[in-house]
Amino acid sequence: MKSKLLHFNFWQILTHIYLMILKKVLEALEQGLKVK
Repeated sequence: MKSKLLHFNFWQILTHIYLMILKKVLEALEQGLKVK
Protein backbone atom coordinates (compact mmCIF):
# COMPACT_ATOMS: atom_id res chain seq x y z
CA MET A 1 0.00 0.00 0.00
CA LYS A 2 2.77 2.44 0.92
CA SER A 3 4.71 1.78 -2.29
CA LYS A 4 1.52 2.29 -4.31
CA LEU A 5 0.96 5.66 -2.65
CA LEU A 6 4.57 6.68 -3.33
CA HIS A 7 4.16 5.66 -6.97
CA PHE A 8 1.00 7.80 -7.27
CA ASN A 9 2.73 10.80 -5.71
CA PHE A 10 5.64 10.36 -8.12
CA TRP A 11 3.35 10.53 -11.15
CA GLN A 12 1.39 13.45 -9.64
CA ILE A 13 4.61 15.44 -9.15
CA LEU A 14 5.88 14.46 -12.61
CA THR A 15 2.61 15.60 -14.23
CA HIS A 16 2.69 18.86 -12.24
CA ILE A 17 6.26 19.61 -13.40
CA TYR A 18 5.33 18.71 -17.00
CA LEU A 19 2.35 21.08 -16.97
CA MET A 20 4.44 23.90 -15.47
CA ILE A 21 7.09 23.51 -18.20
CA LEU A 22 4.40 23.31 -20.90
CA LYS A 23 2.80 26.53 -19.60
CA LYS A 24 6.15 28.34 -19.63
CA VAL A 25 6.88 27.13 -23.18
CA LEU A 26 3.46 28.28 -24.40
CA GLU A 27 3.93 31.69 -22.75
CA ALA A 28 7.37 32.03 -24.36
CA LEU A 29 5.90 31.14 -27.77
CA GLU A 30 3.11 33.69 -27.32
CA GLN A 31 5.63 36.43 -26.46
CA GLY A 32 7.76 35.39 -29.45
CA LEU A 33 4.75 35.72 -31.76
CA LYS A 34 3.88 39.13 -30.29
CA VAL A 35 7.41 40.38 -31.03
CA LYS A 36 6.96 39.40 -34.70
